[in-house]
Amino acid sequence: MAYQNPDDSYRSEWGGPPITTVVPLTGNTVLIDSSTRVLYVAPAAGIAALTVKLPRSPENGQYIDIGFSQAVTALTVQDGNGVAVAGAPAGGAAGAAVLFRYFSLGLGLPSLWVKWR
Repeated sequence: MAYQNPDDSYRSEWGGPPITTVVPLTGNTVLIDSSTRVLYVAPAAGIAALTVKLPRSPENGQYIDIGFSQAVTALTVQDGNGVAVAGAPAGGAAGAAVLFRYFSLGLGLPSLWVKWR
């Protein structure tokens, strides 16, 4: 069971993070803000193409869980600077989800989003 918040996001009855729901059209870009932890992509029907842009200034260890109600044939996942996230799936299957985590390793190593599961 989920409950709608005043900002049109949703929260679960078990007290998990709010669920941000988007209803994109093919070719849209979804910009995720840094407070989002769960994104539910719910187009009216399957769509041919979608770009999801992860937050520009995430916290170390931050995660984004993205679920799909309908198929997305061509999915592009980018970091906040528009660079493709390595290992991101090329599409989104109906009923599937993918999790990304951000790592800021320091020591001169790059900070990056990675596909976690």
